Amino acid sequence: MDAIEEQVQLPSGASPLQDYARHYAVDANGRMGAGRGRIIGVYLLPEPPRPTGPGIGCSEVVVQPNGQETLKDVPCPLEGQGKGDVSAGERRWFDDVEALPTINDGGCMMVTVIFNPSTQRVELAECNGGA
Repeated sequence: MDAIEEQVQLPSGASPLQDYARHYAVDANGRMGAGRGRIIGVYLLPEPPRPTGPGIGCSEVVVQPNGQETLKDVPCPLEGQGKGDVSAGERRWFDDVEALPTINDGGCMMVTVIFNPSTQRVELAECNGGA
């Protein structure tokens, strides 16, 4: 992780490295298309806190004894929960690339990095696509 972060140059439009939660795994079988043995880095900007309060956020349906359905305010789950979320500036190693968190679209909210351990070089650092 240190070798990658010492040399990675984030793409234009990306935030500073310390703003990202950084996740890494070895692509042992070449499943991510980067080539066998490459290290895949997924850098994610943590989501800002969601507003809370009555009528804001998430609800669940509660069925009353009379069969009537009502809504109850509940905390919203965070996206990516259960994927080993880390905070901005922190990093984590995963045992399998399939466990790396990801988002759809998002532009530079997600940066993908590919590192070749045999050459000790970053081969790619790019922002995620946009819708």
